[in-house]
Amino acid sequence: MKETFVNGVPAPWLPVKAKEENKCCTVEIWGRTYTVDKNLLFSSVTTQGVELLASPIRINASENGHKIEWRDIDCFLGECDQKQAIIYATAQSDAFIVNTCMKVEFDGCATIDVKLMPKGYTVPQLFGLESKESTTTLLDYFWIETPVKKELASLYHVYPNDVMPSDTGETDNSVKYSGSGFLDNRNMDLGFCAVAHLGNDDL
Repeated sequence: MKETFVNGVPAPWLPVKAKEENKCCTVEIWGRTYTVDKNLLFSSVTTQGVELLASPIRINASENGHKIEWRDIDCFLGECDQKQAIIYATAQSDAFIVNTCMKVEFDGCATIDVKLMPKGYTVPQLFGLESKESTTTLLDYFWIETPVKKELASLYHVYPNDVMPSDTGETDNSVKYSGSGFLDNRNMDLGFCAVAHLGNDDL
């Protein structure tokens, strides 16, 4: 079977379009748009004109007993061609630096890489112009929160199974998820899962 290509991508897919403007990066593919607007991860994901996120995807973390407020956030467009576009973002806290890399492919597959590292010495410290004071780097917690719109997240599928959260989002270790089910009005609070799907009858 001969495969048909349109400008380098298999039909009926269309070539990736990407742009960067005022620290806002947008990637458009057939039927979907990804946006990173002064954020470390996707600020908006629309499919067929429908916004999937209730608010931007965010990294929640705490260092040395205090919730991290990420500062000096910057994002920019990296390598782009007809098949994929890559968005890079970076930010820092008192003790850590976080870097993200989001690769969006022509078929909508988005691969996200997140790196967290302790801050090293500054240039003046390296040259002996300032004292090399050690910074405490205790990471209390670190997770990624994806606020999917409530009406779009009534059904779930996970693997492996995990505990079911209560109505407040707290976990109840006595109740296990089935592999799939109805989420109703609860939040989903999971450790690492190889597969985690949220959706409704249409999305």
